[in-house]
Amino acid sequence: MAAAVVLRHIDGTDFPFPPSPPSPPPSPPAPPPLPASAARVLITTDFLVMANVPITALLKSDNVALTGYYVTIPFKFYDYLDMPDCSDSNRDAFKAKVAAAFNVSDPSTITVSCRFNVPTSDQPILRRMMRAVSRLVQTVTTGTTPADVAVETSVTVKLPVDFPAAVASGCAKTEGLLASDVSCDTGSVTTKPSVTVSMSKSESVIAGGADPCTGAVSESANLLSALARDAGSSVNSNTLRSTGCKSQRVAGTTSDPNAPGATPVPGGAPGTAPTPGPSDSPSSASLSSGAIAGIVIGAVAGAVLIGFVGIAVRNKMSQRSPVTMVGRDGTTRTTTPRGWARGRWMTYSMQEKAEQARSGSAPVAGVSTY
Repeated sequence: MAAAVVLRHIDGTDFPFPPSPPSPPPSPPAPPPLPASAARVLITTDFLVMANVPITALLKSDNVALTGYYVTIPFKFYDYLDMPDCSDSNRDAFKAKVAAAFNVSDPSTITVSCRFNVPTSDQPILRRMMRAVSRLVQTVTTGTTPADVAVETSVTVKLPVDFPAAVASGCAKTEGLLASDVSCDTGSVTTKPSVTVSMSKSESVIAGGADPCTGAVSESANLLSALARDAGSSVNSNTLRSTGCKSQRVAGTTSDPNAPGATPVPGGAPGTAPTPGPSDSPSSASLSSGAIAGIVIGAVAGAVLIGFVGIAVRNKMSQRSPVTMVGRDGTTRTTTPRGWARGRWMTYSMQEKAEQARSGSAPVAGVSTY
């Protein structure tokens, strides 16, 4: 007996595959390197402005900044214990105590002017009469008799922008450091602003060991003069005094990212993947106890669910098992339930159909019995 197997494809039974994901976009090109800059020289010049110029007019330029005030404070001595005369040694000693009271690191930046009062007996009669009248008026207005001032001094010191608090504290400390009967007249304090002009020049200004402050002082003074002139005021060499100049060389930047001292580019060299840091690597130590418990419970629930699904499928398959039937003539026939062994392809056995034809079944088309 010959047997033949015919395979027939049923349309629509193919397994649907999801579409392929799109290809990732190309990586952007590396940014161009920053242009190289040459070394520069930063020059700062300090000025004492003695003219009546609005400070807001000078600060219109970005190169000008207010750094403080030069404050002149009168000190009056009523005896000669700390200031027996106006000699340099006595003024230097007084200057050192003022520097300690006002927290000034360099006492040489403090200026002390001194005036020694002569005895009144050597003065003309008219001056003595005017002095007596002045003391009488002061006694009537204040209710106290003014003491004779032995030495009058004026201290000029540079203080920060918020100078009133520094004046009150410094005066109290100075009076405590002196053995003399001294008073600090805070009501007669005068102030003058101190400004700083900053400029950036090329490295050529220091070529050959030249001093960059030589031309920077005059250039900065011209800038301040122009700003004061725009505000309707005027300054000259007597009302605008230079109190110091400093220069500093600033190294330039390079365009080569691999050069020594160059700023590193984030992500490494172009075309290379960045090296992951310690925080990029997964670590179980970063999971909390609640997260670990949730993962365990989810895994157990998933295993139980998969077990139930497997048992249901097994029961369903056992109900669809083939059924064997016995005919009247004693022949047996196995009946396949609907849906069993029907996949993507259906199989027909020609030999099985011939045996069914001999057993009295209806003839099958395409089968001949010899």
